Amino acid sequence: MNESAGDGPWLSVVTVVRNDADALRRTIDSVATQQTDLLEHLIVDGASTDDTLPIARAAESHSPWLRVVSAEDSGIYNAMNSGIGLARGSHLLFLNAGDDFTSPGEVAAVHEDWRRERYDWGRYRARFVDAARNSTRPLSSAELDVDRFLRGEQERYHQGAIMSKSMLVQLGGFDERYRIVADFDLMRRALLAGYRPWISERIITDYDASGLSAVAWRRSLAEEHAVRCAGAAPAVRASSTWTYARRAAVIATKRSLRRGAEQVLGKERVSALRGADLAAAPEGAEKAEGSPHGR
Repeated sequence: MNESAGDGPWLSVVTVVRNDADALRRTIDSVATQQTDLLEHLIVDGASTDDTLPIARAAESHSPWLRVVSAEDSGIYNAMNSGIGLARGSHLLFLNAGDDFTSPGEVAAVHEDWRRERYDWGRYRARFVDAARNSTRPLSSAELDVDRFLRGEQERYHQGAIMSKSMLVQLGGFDERYRIVADFDLMRRALLAGYRPWISERIITDYDASGLSAVAWRRSLAEEHAVRCAGAAPAVRASSTWTYARRAAVIATKRSLRRGAEQVLGKERVSALRGADLAAAPEGAEKAEGSPHGR
């Protein structure tokens, strides 16, 4: 049964995309495996110039639960804000092109959680994966420590966040000044406004780790620093500066060591060793880098 907080579908799965046809196919196919009477799939295309838009339109013509809009935008979070305005669901989940659900039953499962808890914000788990859907980082817990989250020390991926449209509108959506970490800023503002997520350790999505902030990691860290410092006291800004410098040094060192290992052992061997390390890592390990936002 399609039970929502109002008329229309319960969940709007919003996918923003530009010139990424193969990745979009994956996400369309994954959403189609879900209980579609509970959802709509809203594809917000940024005026793609390749096969992306024709693929989206073809899927739309065969899917009553799929809608496509296409227009120029000023970036990923501008497109995501457009998705908030266009969404018909009472709740939203942002899945970028290339992201997918971990199983066909995920939307039904989170809907049951919502029916029981009636949350404005459900915080679930998501996995970093590569093109072969192999994990690329330790899987972190969804458990939330507000102080640590506000300092940017816990996961904040939007692919694991089910948020009510009313909450998103009240918060003013994503701050488009941030190119990479506007989801961190949004969740931080939600916490500061008194919203507390309902927590589940369920792993609902896999998301592509080759996204923007996985590549532009220095800018990601700089934006995190700017978010933490916004309106903060001098002591908080000083602490954030130290955190920024420490993380930049750690990540630069790790990347340098990996490049050196790849030159000696080859990329495939290093990836295999990395995979073995991840398989042996305990769950709940926190990551060192910002979450990716591929488009």
